[in-house]
Amino acid sequence: MTVTTTTETFTEIFTRLAKKYKNYAPAAALFYWDNGATHGVRVEAPSILKEFVDNVAWGKDPEGTLFFNDVKDLDNDPPMTTTGATTTQQAVVVQFYADTQGSFFAEFVGKDPSRAVTYILEARKGRFLPLNSGSASAHVKKKSSESKVTVKISAIGKEVTFNVPDNSAAQDIDVWGNLTFKKLSDLKSGTLSVVNYNDDRILFYPTNGQQAMHAIFIPIETTAADATALGTYYFVTSSATATWSDI
Repeated sequence: MTVTTTTETFTEIFTRLAKKYKNYAPAAALFYWDNGATHGVRVEAPSILKEFVDNVAWGKDPEGTLFFNDVKDLDNDPPMTTTGATTTQQAVVVQFYADTQGSFFAEFVGKDPSRAVTYILEARKGRFLPLNSGSASAHVKKKSSESKVTVKISAIGKEVTFNVPDNSAAQDIDVWGNLTFKKLSDLKSGTLSVVNYNDDRILFYPTNGQQAMHAIFIPIETTAADATALGTYYFVTSSATATWSDI
């Protein structure tokens, strides 16, 4: 399934939505697609303490703006979404509607320079919830000669370490990004996490098969090359082997 495209530029979409809606707030979206088997959408707007959750509880990529008329409209349960991307200026749009496709009560638009969104997700069902999470800058480091990966989150005095299962590629990783978590107490020293490692994010779970996460790391993406800044490693550890510690 391919992305629905439009001839509108990002600037044209942004301007049109600014005229259509009374209010707006900085926001960020996340789109998850697992070979078509599992997918979902998440949009968060911290300044109005709202997040839309549809099978994805964490993450931010790409960033943009949420347009709406009244914040009370975001209490609709469940709204549905559809996404599309422009071709002239790489961007993505999420449109929320209660009952009728085309009658939107809120819309998100964000630039997508690294093409984080490559599939369209239509008629998705989710809900807006109060936003309750923390976020801090984080640095991921791995030497080419070592299997050990270290994620350091200095602002909250934490780091987590784990090993890649196969270092035959001998890749060097040096990436800045954001680590998002629900509760800081989940990251106390000695906590172990299962690692779900992808080229564009790292997820930390208490156990395998559990939907609730300890945390998620998303690299800062400004160019297409940043989309694979975490290398070409893809793996899920069979048990909780990542160790959290205080620094």
